[in-house]
Formats: sequence, C-alpha cells, structure tokens
Amino acid sequence: LQAVFFLTLFAGFGSGTGFFEMVFIVAVSIVISHLPFTFSGLGVREVTFVYLCTLYGASTDAAVAVALLALGMDAILTALLVVIKSVMDYFRKGTENKIHEIKT
Repeated sequence: LQAVFFLTLFAGFGSGTGFFEMVFIVAVSIVISHLPFTFSGLGVREVTFVYLCTLYGASTDAAVAVALLALGMDAILTALLVVIKSVMDYFRKGTENKIHEIKT
C-alpha cells in the first residue's frame, strides 16, 4: 500500500520507478529504519529512500520531496489520531461518570 502511495506522489512530480522497484525500496527503507542508528529511524529512512530511488532512476529532487512529504504526512496523521483518541477518551469518561451518577 505504501508503494502505491509513493508512486502516486512521484507521478505528481513526473518522476519515479516501477511498482516492484518501489515495493523493494519501501521494504528496505522500513527495515533499515528499525535498526538502532537513530531515534525512530528519522533521517536514516529518508536517506535510504532517496538513495534507492535515485539508484532506480528517479530524480533526486522528486525523491527528497516525496520522502519529506511522507514524513510530514506520517506526523500529521499520527497527531490527528492522538487527538481523536484523546477526544474519544474524554467523552467516554464523561459518559461513564454520568451513568455512575444516575445509578447512585
């Protein structure tokens, strides 16, 4: 699924690689990001992604842009999910307190 996401972003820049190459690039980037080089693989994942994309024929500018867009989208999505969960927990606790008050 991430490979399709990255290929779509690359299409917007008029650059990219083939589907199977992108699957390989994403897989290697994910594995390398889990090695204990840096905090959460930040930087290592992006450098690996850019290097492998340029190795398979994508332009460096497009690869850097796609890597940074993906990083930004991951951060925004994570923050959004945290906010949604916090709001849901807040309302769930409020409902539990109201039910407890009704019973007593």
